[in-house]
Amino acid sequence: MTYLYFVSIFFIFILIIGIYLHNRKIYIDSSYYKITKHPYWQLWYNKGISGEYSIYKALSFLENQGAKFLFNLYIPTYNNKTTEIDVVMIASEGIFVFESKNYSGWIFGTEGQKKWTQTLPSGYGNSTKEHFYNPIMQNENHIKYLKKLLNDNIKYFSIIVFSDKCEFKNIKVKINSESILIHKYKLNNTVKNIMANSKAVLSNDIISQIYNKLLPYSQVDETIKKQHIANIKN
Repeated sequence: MTYLYFVSIFFIFILIIGIYLHNRKIYIDSSYYKITKHPYWQLWYNKGISGEYSIYKALSFLENQGAKFLFNLYIPTYNNKTTEIDVVMIASEGIFVFESKNYSGWIFGTEGQKKWTQTLPSGYGNSTKEHFYNPIMQNENHIKYLKKLLNDNIKYFSIIVFSDKCEFKNIKVKINSESILIHKYKLNNTVKNIMANSKAVLSNDIISQIYNKLLPYSQVDETIKKQHIANIKN
């Protein structure tokens, strides 16, 4: 009995290690890692990185259709300031700009409110509230400065992706809003539907040109990143 127990534990351990190494290899081979260089272990401890990678992972099959991805772009705005874009996908249908919100709890907000609210249970019937900038306004701002950098005539798609761990409460978005607000589990089908109902306007050459122009903004030095964080705090 004891022998079989230890044999079972051993094979379970080997299986876990095998799964870990397999998933790590997929990660290391991904465009996300090649651009960001974030260590694999950070997926388990950094919600921001985990959210960004989950968006890429859900849509990475589109790379076989010519789409290209970029992450953590620091786009110049004004007075030497920057705005950081989580994920950009350049496809034949246009430029998809994703804002990742890897939150849990209840989410409250409307399209016109500057601040939204995340409510989390804190035990004994109590809750804590955290406020964050309206992600629709945030992504519209991202696209505004992308247009200045690239071309205003390109079709842009604004998609805000929330974690499946959260629940929308009284979220009000206009029917004709140019932004799409979804949970992560709807991401794949949402993008597929957009692409199926949109005309291909960008050639492979144009996609590569846009990618090459934006790539340096995802490879900025630590000085720019620190200044960006300082600007947000101020």
